[in-house]
Amino acid sequence: MPNSQANQQRRTLLLTGASRGIGHATVKRFSAAGWRVITCSRHPFPENCPWEAGPEDHIQVDLANEANTLEAIAETKRRLDGRELHALVNNAAISPKAEGGKRLGTLATSNEDWHHVFQVNFFAPIMLARGLIVEQIPMHRLGTPDEVAKIIYVLCTDTGSYVNGAEIHINGGEHV
Repeated sequence: MPNSQANQQRRTLLLTGASRGIGHATVKRFSAAGWRVITCSRHPFPENCPWEAGPEDHIQVDLANEANTLEAIAETKRRLDGRELHALVNNAAISPKAEGGKRLGTLATSNEDWHHVFQVNFFAPIMLARGLIVEQIPMHRLGTPDEVAKIIYVLCTDTGSYVNGAEIHINGGEHV
């Protein structure tokens, strides 16, 4: 199969919060499965990262900044170059911390900090969804029994070993 044909059939993921932890593990998992992964992070792409496509498919963005988020959406569309985005994983999130990394509660957190948290954790994912996966949400079709069975299977295997007590909406975006 010619390389250009393989690239057209390759699925694409946009992943926020990709520079470490869950995000970095997600990049490795999807890349190993043959996906093109466009990563987003506050940090520039680290030169010591072993991921080959990283420099070309990394977008540095501060999701706490609405204007910068809109710029990242435009840059993502440019990089997609008319190709489909198959998945958007909003992994980036923050929680307010006190001195020494202690978590802050509702009463001890300033309004300014809450605005910052909500921009990154709530509004940025909405902006990304509206700016990129909108015509497909909801998917305007019923799911197939096979699509539901695949999720059930994953939840019953080692792949879903850390999922417990979660409600999984398999509804084509109805509850996005």
